[in-house]
Amino acid sequence: MKRGKVAVLVLNWNGVHLLKDCFDSLLQQTYMNIELFLVDNGSTDGSIEFMRGNYPSVKIIRYPENLFYCKAYNRAVKQVDAEYVYFLNNDTVSDPKSIEELVKVLEKDEKIAGVGAKLLFYKEKDRIQSFGIIPDVLGGGWDRGLGEVDIGQYDRQLEVFGITGAAALYRKKVFEEVGGFDEKFVGFLDDVDIAFRTRFKGYKLFVTPKAIVLHYADRSMNPNKVFLLQRNKFKNFIKNFRLDIFLKYLPVLVMTELVILLNYLVRLRFSYFFATLRGLNSFILEAPDSLQKRRKNDLNSACKQTYEWLNNRISISRGFKKLRYDKWS
Repeated sequence: MKRGKVAVLVLNWNGVHLLKDCFDSLLQQTYMNIELFLVDNGSTDGSIEFMRGNYPSVKIIRYPENLFYCKAYNRAVKQVDAEYVYFLNNDTVSDPKSIEELVKVLEKDEKIAGVGAKLLFYKEKDRIQSFGIIPDVLGGGWDRGLGEVDIGQYDRQLEVFGITGAAALYRKKVFEEVGGFDEKFVGFLDDVDIAFRTRFKGYKLFVTPKAIVLHYADRSMNPNKVFLLQRNKFKNFIKNFRLDIFLKYLPVLVMTELVILLNYLVRLRFSYFFATLRGLNSFILEAPDSLQKRRKNDLNSACKQTYEWLNNRISISRGFKKLRYDKWS
């Protein structure tokens, strides 16, 4: 039986120094029915020339300007003909069996919409970057296992709330059914948003430890990242939270934001303080769009399990790292 075709979409913006390691590992994949794409966001560092000269088999989807994560991927998906679409960062190195192991999970059940890889830090290969996403009550999300030494605690396949966008394989038809990435997010926490919408449709998301991807993962913070994270968590909060959950945690969200702002002021981090305010202002300006999209979500049916998790299983004081491995829901 012929197995489904995978379109591997590697997003790039001025990352020529990363492309060799990334595509060398992709050319060694054991899964044969794949098509490799470079999705380039208007690079000016010679990325296109490098790919054409060294990887002629890789197809190039080129944009004249930086469309950022969500819009670039949404447009790319429309241009590929495949059963599965694999969103992969350019700062990754993939184990030869990673795509094959990801596809195996999707082949088990039509209700599995997507599967994520086990992400390890490239520079600390014994440390976990992500084994799925845990949603939080403030609209954000946390990488399960972040920073933990890998001693086998995540060595079994697991259904999770969401999968990180650095290495995520989706059924193309489901990705399109749920509306793709919300382009208003631009980037950051878009993987949390699409996880909500995927679950609202009754689909499942998994991670598998047999698909290993090394990720350089820039963990630094800057004002623009603060702006996007702040704005987008508000978007998630208003778009995806059922009314009772919204009302229950709204005071917590407000108090948390006040503490964050005060912390930046005390530490004289004024660029971060104003980035947080800009994020709030941008969210307010775009709130009508978020509310309109909220009306399209079925917030009372297939997402019951997700809301039970948010409502009953999170204790902010205990910290997210202490959550049990098998208790996302």
